[in-house]
Amino acid sequence: MIQKVSKRLVLLAALMALALSVLVPLSAPKAESKKTGPGYFITARTGAAPKHWLGAHIDPQNPGKLVWCIELGPYAIGPGMTVSVETLDDAKGMTNYGGNDVNLDSIAQIAYLLNKYEKVNTADSRAALSMIMHFNLELNKASAKDEMYYVWSTLQSKYPGAAKLTRQYVAEARNSGVAGYQSVSHTGDNKTTGNVRNIGVKNSAGKLIAGVPFTAKLNGPAVFTSTGKNTYSGKTAAKPITLDWRATGNGKVGFNVGYTHRHTAKRLTGPKGLQRMIQGADPSVKNVPGGTWQVIYDFQPIATSKVEKPVVETGETTITDSLSAKADPKYANPNWLKDVKVKYEADVYYMGETLPTKGMKIPAGAKPVATTSLTFDAPGTQKATVNVDKPGFYTWVWKVVKKNQAAPDRIHADWTDGYALPDEFQSKKKTAKITSAKNIINVHADSDAKTFLNDWVKVADFPNNHTDFKGYGSVKADNGTIDQHLYCVPDKTKLAEGVTRSLKPVKSWTIPAKNGDYRIADYFPDAPGEHIQDIDCRGTLVFVSEFAGDDRVEPLRTSDMDPKESFRPDHPTIHTMATDKADGDKYLPIKGNVTITDKVKYTELAAGKEYTLKATLMDKATGKPFQDCGEVKANDYSKAIASQLDSFEAKLKKDSKASFDVKTALSGILPKVSEADLDKAIATLDKDKVAGLVKDGKFDYDEAGKVLSKLTLALDKPAEGKDCKPVTATKTFTPKHRNGVVEIDIPVRAELLKGKTTVVFEDVLREGKEPIVHHDINDRDQTVYSPDAKTTATDGKDGDKTVLGGRVHINDTVEYHSLKPGETYTLVGTMMDKATGKKVDCMGAKPVTFKADKSGNGKVNMAFYGNCSVAANSKWVVFEDIYTGKNPKGTHVVEHHDLDDIDQTVTVIKSGGAGLAVTGSTGLVALGASLMLVIAGGAVALYRRKMTM
Repeated sequence: MIQKVSKRLVLLAALMALALSVLVPLSAPKAESKKTGPGYFITARTGAAPKHWLGAHIDPQNPGKLVWCIELGPYAIGPGMTVSVETLDDAKGMTNYGGNDVNLDSIAQIAYLLNKYEKVNTADSRAALSMIMHFNLELNKASAKDEMYYVWSTLQSKYPGAAKLTRQYVAEARNSGVAGYQSVSHTGDNKTTGNVRNIGVKNSAGKLIAGVPFTAKLNGPAVFTSTGKNTYSGKTAAKPITLDWRATGNGKVGFNVGYTHRHTAKRLTGPKGLQRMIQGADPSVKNVPGGTWQVIYDFQPIATSKVEKPVVETGETTITDSLSAKADPKYANPNWLKDVKVKYEADVYYMGETLPTKGMKIPAGAKPVATTSLTFDAPGTQKATVNVDKPGFYTWVWKVVKKNQAAPDRIHADWTDGYALPDEFQSKKKTAKITSAKNIINVHADSDAKTFLNDWVKVADFPNNHTDFKGYGSVKADNGTIDQHLYCVPDKTKLAEGVTRSLKPVKSWTIPAKNGDYRIADYFPDAPGEHIQDIDCRGTLVFVSEFAGDDRVEPLRTSDMDPKESFRPDHPTIHTMATDKADGDKYLPIKGNVTITDKVKYTELAAGKEYTLKATLMDKATGKPFQDCGEVKANDYSKAIASQLDSFEAKLKKDSKASFDVKTALSGILPKVSEADLDKAIATLDKDKVAGLVKDGKFDYDEAGKVLSKLTLALDKPAEGKDCKPVTATKTFTPKHRNGVVEIDIPVRAELLKGKTTVVFEDVLREGKEPIVHHDINDRDQTVYSPDAKTTATDGKDGDKTVLGGRVHINDTVEYHSLKPGETYTLVGTMMDKATGKKVDCMGAKPVTFKADKSGNGKVNMAFYGNCSVAANSKWVVFEDIYTGKNPKGTHVVEHHDLDDIDQTVTVIKSGGAGLAVTGSTGLVALGASLMLVIAGGAVALYRRKMTM
């Protein structure tokens, strides 16, 4: 029962409290209204305080000022309580719990509303301001949002005028209160003028707000064009404001804009657990930085320069300098000011022969020999040219004079580059002279006359200090010497101006390239001069003085045609005589080894100097040196021949009537030889002899081997050696006198020269000297002979090789080689019986005297006559001998005795008898000697016997 009563009492108390809350008026008590002004109470659902006051509060420290609650729930700060103050700016401290239609963007908008409306002493205005403070600055994060929406809902339903005014105030603050600042910018980086732009403040919509006071300030060497000062004050406009500036110097400029308006608020915090408050602040300056940039006002023009040609030739009358203008990169403004013209002035000084040094100053009293100027309106390069006439040194000096400029205030200061700078130094060349005279001294020592050359020269018109200049800048040092050359102009070369330029000097010396007199002999190793024989000139000696030139003096070369500077010495010569060393005559044997002795007579050689004599054997017919390629090497066909013989012998055993076919055998031995060559070789054989190789079923193996060996040697010509060298001989000698004789022997294989006319060429060599040569292919003294003959014997009646016994007439045609042209010779002939090797006494021929053809080669005929009775098958061979002179008592120069020579052979048949088979007369001659045939046949027989065994 008690519990029921208690519950009823509690319920009753709650209902009474609710009724009282409804009946309590929502305006502040009169006492509160007097202090803070009107407002509204809203019953609290949360927090310590039972009601929320929508109105102003008394500043606890300054009772004459108002503060506004920004924390729902706690009790307000009481008067006299200690508080801490925090300044809010921009959007600091803003929470924006309300929504788009009641939210603000900045503290400046809060300050705008407090400044304008907190003095409006109406409940709706105060409640509207209070509601705005809570919406945008509420600090209670626990349950402020829901409670705030509850208060706002209650305010809208109970006091719609206050709610409407809340939205109106917010809209006005968003439109007229400062929400942000324009980002100011500038133009004119590294310029003399420019502007600062985009000055202004903006609302929440980004539109510019007019009427806000501002002050713009330049920090650095620049002022505003309109004020002439570094500050400008005004008010913002509905459009961005732009202010022009100009530089007053070079350097960095900073810029900022200070806007004077209420843009802060104070947040008060009291004892723990009590409400925190917001209070408007007084107007202050809001500085917006505008950045920094470089400005320019003036600049320092400088330049680098370089002469176009450090060295000026004598014929040139002007000198040119190249000037590159620019701004000094080390000055505060390293750049050239646009459209500013700068005049550069040049003074050109003549230094003459004065040697330059670094750091030279303009000599006292020195005056330029020429002046000029160049004008630039931007960095670049130009050229200046002035006239000059005297040879010597010149230097350029460039300068910029501030007072001489069109815009002197834009030029920082005067400038000059200096005197005798390396790149501004030039040399105009001089023309010097060298005159000379020749002198010859003859000295006799023992039996030799020696001739010496001397030369005197006079050097003039060089700079007086020539050879002292060591170079400066691009002008090179003096060339300290003059070259003296002694040339030999060969007799085959015409003496003309410039001819020595293509020749190599035979002697060279140097003298100083300084003015004065010089004796060239003083520079020779051995006075009194240079020995002519040591020079060894086959022509004209010419002295030439030559100065290569340098950067102060033009090149100089004396004339090749100066009669005082040429001399023709006696020329060295050689004359030779070639003979057979064995007997001293001009005829060489044609067999074995032979030695040719060449006696060389010389003149005008240098006594005591070593020479080398070289002799070369030349073939007069070809004009080329004889080549010794070594011994001829024959191929060995003994096995192949034996194989063919064995094959036929086997065939004969099967067929006793078989005949031996030489052509078939040769084809087997030499398969690569053509059929025509085989037929030609076989035509030289005695057919009866070939037929007799097989008789009564028996085969003459050895004789057949000889026949095949002979033909094989004729068809397979042995190859000569490959190591071919000209036939030469050398000998060194040292003359005791300038004229004398020296002999040289040239050994050679006689076979190499057989039938040839040999001419000996001589060369006398000395190191570093022109060879003394004697190369005359038609010089008989240099010529030796190796006579040879080839003969053809025929029937004097019908010209064939068969002669009928009885009254016999045989013609012998002798073809000779390498006789002395035009000399008289006697041909002697002897008829020989081939079978006996003895003379045929019944035949005779008169010796024939003839003159050799001018070529040394020719033919001569001899006739044999006799009345001879002979047996069939007799073969006669003609032997020939040639002697010098008109009878056989002269020198025996040709012997042609060969019983096996078919060309020398005729067949003599018995008168009225049967004719013999005629062998060929002009076919290939067997190359192997009888001994080789015997050896080859023996080899075949030996090989056969070995094969049989």
